[in-house]
This record gives sequence, structure tokens and C-alpha cells, in this order.
Amino acid sequence: VLLIPLFEKKDNTLNLWTEENLLREELLNKTSLKTNLINFQVIEKNLGNITATNPKTIYEMDKEKFNELASFNSVDNIAVIKYSEQEKKVYIKIFPSQQVFEEDITLRDNMSTMIEKTFNIIKANTKKITQEVTKSTANSIDVVYTYPDLSSWMKLKKQLESNPQVDTINIISMANKKVHFNFTYTGIIEKLQTELSLNGFNLKNNGEFYVIN
Repeated sequence: VLLIPLFEKKDNTLNLWTEENLLREELLNKTSLKTNLINFQVIEKNLGNITATNPKTIYEMDKEKFNELASFNSVDNIAVIKYSEQEKKVYIKIFPSQQVFEEDITLRDNMSTMIEKTFNIIKANTKKITQEVTKSTANSIDVVYTYPDLSSWMKLKKQLESNPQVDTINIISMANKKVHFNFTYTGIIEKLQTELSLNGFNLKNNGEFYVIN
């Protein structure tokens, strides 16, 4: 998810690239932007992004502009985060679905806390949005996993449930440290295989079904 932080000052001017954008500065200071299987990256100040990104129009970007930015930054989703200094509110618009989420910011919330709340909103809705946009291309596969211990199976199940590509998981049978299940997914299976392998699970096609080792 590419993060584009906009700071709307009390005079309604929008700031993106300068140090006045406190939201961007706070994001740049975060030590890690990876959580579960979602990688957040803050838009970089380079020629490609500056040319494509106008603070006055980016919140209402069209499909062509989204495709340009997503391709240039190698991302699947873009979240424009607009913080209103006047309203003390955060508006989060996630592309390509263009769904908007609001978060009220109280006087107790500092910028860091506000960003964590923003991340939680994006994490909670990115999977849902991805499924709604691409559910017509959902695929289903059968999987057999022989697990060394129950905690390994729970870890795998959690990895699948938190993956934006994965929708429904259905357990068919469990016995003798072996689980047979199926799940539906969207997108490219190779991408899912790569993300699972990064967490120690190798998903391989075994003909009629897949195996995990």
C-alpha cells in the first residue's frame, strides 16, 4: 500500500512535500512500515512522483492517474491520508476502490497515535476492498498440510487469514497431524506462494491438489 499523506492546514491549503506536512514527517520517522503481510511505503519525493502527484487533485485521482502511480511505485493499493488541522479529522481514501474512511482525532491523540489508528483502518479494510474489487476472479484450491505441531497449523491459518488475496478457508478434515482444507483466493497464485514462503511455508502444486511443507 502506497501512503500519500496530505496535511490540510487551517486555511485549507494542502501540503505534501515540505516539512510543514507533519503527517509525512511522522511517517518517514517510523522504523518499520511492514505489518502482517501488508507493506506500507511512503511516497518518495522523486521526479516520477512529483510529476504525477498534485496535492490539489490527488485526493480525487482518476483511474489513469492511479494506474500511473501504482505502476511507478510497484503497489496494488494507494491510500491517500488527509489530515485536517481545522476539523481534527483524518480522511482515508483507498484506491482503486475509492472508499473513504473517517477517523476523529481527539486532543489526547498525538500524531504517532493517529498514524497507528490510520494503519488499523487500512489493514482492516484493504482485504475487504481487494475481495470486493476482484471477487469475480476468485479461484479455489485444495491443500494438504502435514504439520509438526498444532502451533504450526495455527500459524499457517493465521497467515492465510491475514493475506489480502485469501478469502474463505474451509477445513475438510484433520487427523494424525494432517489437515486437508481448501480456500479461495484472488490474483496470482505465484504471489501468494512467495509471501507464504517468506514465512516458512512452501505451497506446491501436486497435481490434483496442493501440498504445504
